Amino acid sequence: MATPSLGPLPLILFSAGANRLVEGRRFTLSAVFHVPFCKSLEPDHLVWNGMASYTLITISLEEDPNGAFADEVERELLAALRQNVPPSDGRPLTLVARDIQGSMVGGLIGSTSYGWLHVKMLWVAEELRGQGFGARIMAEAETIARSGGCHGAWLDTSSARAERFYIRLGYEPFGGLTNGPGDRPQGHRRAFLAKRLIEAWPAKPGTTP
Repeated sequence: MATPSLGPLPLILFSAGANRLVEGRRFTLSAVFHVPFCKSLEPDHLVWNGMASYTLITISLEEDPNGAFADEVERELLAALRQNVPPSDGRPLTLVARDIQGSMVGGLIGSTSYGWLHVKMLWVAEELRGQGFGARIMAEAETIARSGGCHGAWLDTSSARAERFYIRLGYEPFGGLTNGPGDRPQGHRRAFLAKRLIEAWPAKPGTTP
């Protein structure tokens, strides 16, 4: 009996030998029956690699205690974004505050891309809070970003106290995510804030600012 011709759209292929559903396209296999395309619930998939073969892909939940996976994903993403038009000019921005003994007492993790500073994390040791160290770290990050051509900065926070802190630094809310009735945890809200780092765009010759 002739093997049925599979169309150009992805199909779910059932292999009697493997006794499982796998995802693929244009795959010729003996004793294969095909059904209309649907989402496989199994974690293992056969992915078309552009040639006459398939690659087995598994998706799993894994611990990342040292952040190595996150760093690798970010590196790969930034490399891909550099192929965009216009290409991404993404760069990490890391500031560390240390005391006289060299111990870390504060820090900022961020990045710059497409003219924006993104503040991912800001931390100041509890005993130093309320003394202006957080504001000094933020000001330093903004100065570095501005000197690199950034025109704005943005961040997000789920702390009402931190939101008030950023507003005092000139950040303005532009969005938020709030848990609705029945959502857990009840009342949780994440605020998104932004700040202009330059006063205005330079005026064009012959125009009035």
